[in-house]
Amino acid sequence: MTGGKVMKFLDFFAGVGGFRRGMELAGHTCAGFCELDKFAAASYISMHLITEGQREGLSKLPLRKRQKEILKEGYRNGEWYADDIRGVDAGSLPDAGCWCFGAPCQDFSAAGQRKGLRGGRSILVREIFRLLEEQKEESRPEWLIYENVKGMLSSNRGLDYLSILSEMDRLGYDIEWQNINSAWFVPQNRERIYTVGHLRRKGARKILPIEGTDRGNRILQIGNYLPTSTRGNPNQGRIYDTGGAAPRLNKMEGGGREPCIAVKCFMDINYGAGVNITGNARAIEGRYCKGVGSRPRETSGVGTLFHGDILHAGKNYNQRKTVHFPGGISRTLVSNGHSGNEPKIAVPVLTPGWAEKRQNGRRLKENGEPMFTLTGQDRHGVAVDIPAPAGNPENGAYIQLSEGLAVYAAWYEKYQCYIAVRKLTPKECFRLQGWEDLYFERAAFVNSDTQLYKQAGNGVTVPVVREIAEKL
Repeated sequence: MTGGKVMKFLDFFAGVGGFRRGMELAGHTCAGFCELDKFAAASYISMHLITEGQREGLSKLPLRKRQKEILKEGYRNGEWYADDIRGVDAGSLPDAGCWCFGAPCQDFSAAGQRKGLRGGRSILVREIFRLLEEQKEESRPEWLIYENVKGMLSSNRGLDYLSILSEMDRLGYDIEWQNINSAWFVPQNRERIYTVGHLRRKGARKILPIEGTDRGNRILQIGNYLPTSTRGNPNQGRIYDTGGAAPRLNKMEGGGREPCIAVKCFMDINYGAGVNITGNARAIEGRYCKGVGSRPRETSGVGTLFHGDILHAGKNYNQRKTVHFPGGISRTLVSNGHSGNEPKIAVPVLTPGWAEKRQNGRRLKENGEPMFTLTGQDRHGVAVDIPAPAGNPENGAYIQLSEGLAVYAAWYEKYQCYIAVRKLTPKECFRLQGWEDLYFERAAFVNSDTQLYKQAGNGVTVPVVREIAEKL
């Protein structure tokens, strides 16, 4: 911690525990959580509470039975829990110096019907005020941290947020608030209002504003391509975001240990969007699984071929980079289709004619062929050649790789080629919220991709919470 004292906290409207993880990284301890959604609660328990012995026992069950089993009291190992905040009695709450809550945002969101505090979801924030009211003043937490969407400020001409601030003031709290963009810490544009209340009788304390570093003075690791069974994050496999500071350089022992960086390649994922690469993803939302849509600038995709990240660009083959994809996908040669001497990039996968031979038994495009060809493997491991979409290349189109498997392609004018645009994977959505892969794997242990997308989109960004928590 950079300052302040270690305290216990309660995690209301907990989701999968973004508040919890951020607070714990700052040194604080969770006293209990409240979450109504059974799928989110299953992820929460798997991510934060069960022992490895319990996990091993659960792994012997099929997914649906595992989801139900993990909700039993024994898997929480003594931690306080409630499902519906409307049924919580203030007298049952464990002592805690801080209450964290990201009450439902749908009625505040500009994407919703803007019912505000008249809506059945966002009004649940008043349950927090009820519990504070029912407690004796000396038992109330010293701190409140409330997160919600930016649309809360304009809901009902600002009167809804004024009502929330007035309630906190009436209950004895001095209030600060700030619009914080997750892009200061992770590559995701996600503006959220963080409201911090400090119990007035405890004296004056200032927490906000936190400075928007835009990640410039931080070393930002976003992954590792060489994890082992004994070392989850070895130095030589670490991948860094170009938006942060470089790690400390050493002699690198003859090469092969140079720091790796990730090229930013988020793209607008809608019909006819073309290629517009940005450094930050659009805000992750609960319905991220819907994929390509008709509304521009709503969701971000990635320009690549198959689900998964490019792990390593390795040896040259006839002056063309060989790129290794995870998940059993074989090597894929990429080119910009010109002289063969230009710098190669990993994202173009549909290119004009080039001359190549067979490589590992896979037929590559020959000169003079009239169509663009994408060469790769389908999900069954069968080598396939796929014709490019017909029609105007400026308009994106679907390409059918095999039965039940298609990619969306957009024309990349700069490199005169098509690239396949895919939606983000659930793991990537968790990463954009600041989660380590270990926590994602624990959530995936008990949930489907559909639920994982929802959980990532409904959560808070872990590094933002940590930044606030370190100042408590």
